Amino acid sequence: TYRMDVKAQWEVVCQLQTAADFADFLAGIDVWIRRPHVVNKRVVGASILQERAVPKDGGSDRPVTGDHLSSRQLLRELIPRGGGPSVKELVTIDEDNGTCLFSSLAASGPLAIPGGGYLIRYHFSGPGEQARVTLAIPKAGERGDGVSYTADGVVAPTVTWLADVLLPRIVRWAEGNCSLAGKSNRDPLVPLDKFSQLYHQLKEKYGPFFVQNWPETTDPHKFVYEDIAIATFLLLLWQEERDTLRLLQKQSFVDLGCGNGLLVHLLSSEGHPGKGIDLRSRKVWSLYGPSTQLEVCALTPSSGMSFFEYDWLIGNHSDELTPWIPVMAARSSYTAKYFVLPCCPYDFDKKFSRVGCAQSQYRCYLDYVRTIGRVMGFEVEEDVMRIPSNKRVTPHWLCTPPTVC
Repeated sequence: TYRMDVKAQWEVVCQLQTAADFADFLAGIDVWIRRPHVVNKRVVGASILQERAVPKDGGSDRPVTGDHLSSRQLLRELIPRGGGPSVKELVTIDEDNGTCLFSSLAASGPLAIPGGGYLIRYHFSGPGEQARVTLAIPKAGERGDGVSYTADGVVAPTVTWLADVLLPRIVRWAEGNCSLAGKSNRDPLVPLDKFSQLYHQLKEKYGPFFVQNWPETTDPHKFVYEDIAIATFLLLLWQEERDTLRLLQKQSFVDLGCGNGLLVHLLSSEGHPGKGIDLRSRKVWSLYGPSTQLEVCALTPSSGMSFFEYDWLIGNHSDELTPWIPVMAARSSYTAKYFVLPCCPYDFDKKFSRVGCAQSQYRCYLDYVRTIGRVMGFEVEEDVMRIPSNKRVTPHWLCTPPTVC
């Protein structure tokens, strides 16, 4: 077990006063541990590899509770944006001393610094004083091998960034603004490291051509890379489904309201049979070639329309069709599944109207779409996609039917 030297002398870099209590401070720290990408845009996210309690005597790794608990440790893996190598980081939270220690555990290189890293502490300067949150790094004489805290500006942020950006954000979260970081502790439906790796492979494979030759008036950087991210997610999700169910054939799909059709092209090019349907064609359709099946057709879901020949129904920003997709999937087959990424809120026959809901319009709409899926007999799972969007968070749903005995 790797442990940072908690007796090291620390050099205070920055202090901020806070009205938050210690429990709120820990909630703010938890956002940084589990969702670092909401403040550090150079990382895709973090995977928690291990979490354990540490007894006061520093002895065994056995689960401990109550008065015998001094601290807890988490091992997280930070996934950099851009496809670089990930870095493991040990986080030690000592509730007795009000400290959180962060130390990188790179196998080699300048980040493997015993006694390095940084510390964030919650404490009081004196009786009657307001609480403070302090950032500190080891003093030069106390760092392992005399090496200073080393930052790469990506997974190991600079000390200036820690002081000017991270520490104020943790204080804001602690003072009641954790909602600014979105919903946090749900495990992603696809592993972040695999998502990052495949996304950058597909980005290099398809991105440059379509960005350079995009014939539409829309921003190619947004739409091309957004659809590459969605395709990445679905490809990984379907791979996991094949592994779990021991399927030999790749899943088929139909994209309803497919728009520019790029998602259809990407999934088809990666070996999944399927087609896209939209009310009108787009100029970019001519770039895809005959292997990408796109159809101009008016969809009338209220007429009993179904798609029994496909495994998955997709609604990617499908607007008026979004609430109908769970209905059409239920009609199509007892094994059919669907994926929707809601955007503009629509009900079955009009714009969605929030009634008796205290949350935001968008959150109320997401809950409404979830309810439709459940009423149709599906088990609904929600995740948050890391894609370019006008909205701060863009949830999607993966929906699978209940097991039929």
